[in-house]
Amino acid sequence: IEKVRDAFRALPDGRKRSNARLYEMEDAALSAFAVFFSQSPSFLDSQVRMQKQCVLSAQLQTRGGA
Repeated sequence: IEKVRDAFRALPDGRKRSNARLYEMEDAALSAFAVFFSQSPSFLDSQVRMQKQCVLSAQLQTRGGA
């Protein structure tokens, strides 16, 4: 991920410097990369799947299966 981060850090940013600018181009690019990398049809779908995995993991630990 560091190579990806380094590549995104090098992206040009045409916006004016300002104290109101909260996010760098690197942040925006990493967010977009995360969406495509997750292979979920939506952010909500990825959150629902992650929650189900956490519940399943907790159930397995409670039963001594993991």
